[in-house]
Amino acid sequence: MSMADATESRLEPPRSPIVLGIAGHADPRPEDLPALRDAFAAILADFRARYPHTPIIVMSTLARGADQVAAGVALEAGDDVRVVAPLPFPAEVYARSTSFGDDDAARGRMLGWVSDPSLAGKKLRSYVVDAPDSPDPDDLAAWTELIQDEHRRHVAYANAGGYILRHCHALVAFWDGHAATRPSGTAEMVECKRRGRALALDPWRTRLPLLNADADGPVYVIHTPRAGRTGSGSESGSGSGSGSGDPASPARRPGERRVLMPGPEVPVVPADLDWKLGTRHRFARRVAEALTLHPHAGEHEGHGAAAAPANPADAAQRDARRARDEFRQFHETCRTVEDFNRDAAARAALIEPSLARLPGSELGEDLAAADAPAPMLRLLRLRVAAAELARHYDRLFNAVLIALFLILFLAAACFHVYAHLESESAPGVHNPAWLAAFAGLLLLDGLLVCVVWITRLGERRHDYRALAEALRVRIYWGLAGIGKSVADSYLNQLRSEMSWTRRAVQCAAPPPAYWDRIFRAKAPAEQVELLRRVGRQWVDRQARYFHERFHRHHRGAARLRQFGFILAFTGWLIVVALVATLGIPRAVGGRVEPGHGSDAADPAGHREVGEGGFWDASHPSPWLLIGSGILVLSGAILIAYCERRSHEELARQYERMWVVFRRGSDQLGEHLQASDVESAQRVLKILGHEAAAEHAQWLILRRNRPFELLIH
Repeated sequence: MSMADATESRLEPPRSPIVLGIAGHADPRPEDLPALRDAFAAILADFRARYPHTPIIVMSTLARGADQVAAGVALEAGDDVRVVAPLPFPAEVYARSTSFGDDDAARGRMLGWVSDPSLAGKKLRSYVVDAPDSPDPDDLAAWTELIQDEHRRHVAYANAGGYILRHCHALVAFWDGHAATRPSGTAEMVECKRRGRALALDPWRTRLPLLNADADGPVYVIHTPRAGRTGSGSESGSGSGSGSGDPASPARRPGERRVLMPGPEVPVVPADLDWKLGTRHRFARRVAEALTLHPHAGEHEGHGAAAAPANPADAAQRDARRARDEFRQFHETCRTVEDFNRDAAARAALIEPSLARLPGSELGEDLAAADAPAPMLRLLRLRVAAAELARHYDRLFNAVLIALFLILFLAAACFHVYAHLESESAPGVHNPAWLAAFAGLLLLDGLLVCVVWITRLGERRHDYRALAEALRVRIYWGLAGIGKSVADSYLNQLRSEMSWTRRAVQCAAPPPAYWDRIFRAKAPAEQVELLRRVGRQWVDRQARYFHERFHRHHRGAARLRQFGFILAFTGWLIVVALVATLGIPRAVGGRVEPGHGSDAADPAGHREVGEGGFWDASHPSPWLLIGSGILVLSGAILIAYCERRSHEELARQYERMWVVFRRGSDQLGEHLQASDVESAQRVLKILGHEAAAEHAQWLILRRNRPFELLIH
């Protein structure tokens, strides 16, 4: 970690991008190019206006035609727009492939962009997409031989296209709407993005299939007629065959835009495209969830799985509604990315000290000794930002949670006083001020819950911790040379807003095989030493962390429950003791009150009331009843607080992870003692999977305990 890198890390705040993948025809009509540029510039402008704190990455293979149209617009945009070029072959070999044909101008543009030092690392970053059994990126002779084989060449194209599909939030397709005529073409990419599937020739199809619930996404279609193709330019074929989803539409103008969503066979209607997620919408949705009136319930079940309505008009309305809901869900995910970037900028004073301490920390020194590449520093900085934000919002959330229970306790105490305390001058009359205090405190509790819902305090701490934990695994897997995607094995079972975590890790990290290549280039002794550092910095520390958290939650649960039961038992004991004194004679004397009947000795129906004092079973002191009730209430509140904090569940979870990491540390040490690098890497890979699964369970547990007003 050089001083220059450290200085750069302080100047540029860590941010997570939104990625727009590009797919398009290689032969658009020359006269349509201005309209195509304007259409893509409008899409970029829309994303930049919606998410001003978020950088936009345009992911393009830089092939001739539409890919270079999009890349050119992105390179001319502001500094918040960058180009990432996952190439199917090394640039020198790529220039001689069929992607450029006889177009020398397009070939020159691609080579110029890739080799331009003023663009490298700032506006444009390029690399060769790894594939199973692919040649070394520096072995140009092997790549030249590969492009001579038609099948292997198409597999390489599919590999680059599949990489874009897996890593982009949305796909921008320069497409004429016609069905696929060749493998890995624009039509197949559109269909695969909308269905969450891999391309037919994708070499990772069996290893990394696009079967995750959040692997699909929207397709922003820019109508792009192809040179030499006759016809009106309208879509041909059915929606299910071509993926157009709009077979009956009229002829389209070049550059005309529409948005196709996963599932529905109709595009999003223009009236819905201007919808923007606001605080009011989020709050209304949260209220609907709390009242079990979730507006999206059941609408994301396997696209098209439900039986189609018999009435075509009803089917069209259903598809339009589903397209609208999917579009809004996508932008809610993007808004989560924007929230993180905005919070990172707003809390820069909180994050900056941790970033400044990074080079001098033990981990920073280990990275410097291991000659860690620059992408590792970017990941580390992003993780520091996510971890600091998660800790900040966790402290706020816990403080608000304590305040919620404290206010609830005071409200219940006020109601007890109102119910049992009568006016001394007017028996049977209660002071309404206590009832007003009860209602006011309940209202304050409700307002506190509304503030948490509006600010998304609980969701933000979950989101940022999820990102921090995923990046932790990615960093140490990268140092250990484990060429496996963390994103493809992390939180696969959680959709909706949590999918941003997987996307953020994918966008921030280089291709997984990049880490394996760097690790294999080191000498065997250096590999063993690097794995020892990983074991010391990650495995041993995580084992200690889980052990400490297990004891903390276990003690917390025990203390809260014990204290709560003691208080509740004391309150009930007072009541039982009071009931037990009902048959005990007591001194009679004092005042005389009107009775409820009369006898010969007392024609007026008066009865004599004894002054039994504080402990009088027939007429107990109101403060005795209030005190016993408050004791029972205090015990119940403490036990409810313990359950809301999930102390017992988390203690069991942390205990399991402590055992896993402790055993993993022992096995790792044994393998490294024998210099068995591959076995040591397998242990680290298993520990990474366990860490991801543990945090997924933590998230599910927290999501099932939302912040709500305690009314039951």
